[in-house]
Amino acid sequence: MPLAYVTSKAAQNAMTFAFGHQFKKDKSQKQIFAIMPGAVATDLNGAKVGDSPFVKSPEETAQMISKFIFDEKNHNAQIINFDGTIYDNYELGLRNKVIKDIAKNGLKRKFKK
Repeated sequence: MPLAYVTSKAAQNAMTFAFGHQFKKDKSQKQIFAIMPGAVATDLNGAKVGDSPFVKSPEETAQMISKFIFDEKNHNAQIINFDGTIYDNYELGLRNKVIKDIAKNGLKRKFKK
């Protein structure tokens, strides 16, 4: 996970929270939320389904994302993790999870072959 990727994702998450909370404040019907799908096998990262129990195919990932989009729940200002954990702010849950992941895996994630 190169530095540019990590920092851009952090900015995206912060914007998701900021816009979502502004929508709530304005009593808008708009929703903005993010889904963290976890590891997805793509040409970009070189991962393949089966490299790890956590690497999903693009098709599996699309099904998971679609489930949240069409579940008829209001996910405004939320970040939904692939395991269903929901974050609605940057308090300890999200920060600690990210920090622990980086501490365990480093900035460059490696998949078993």
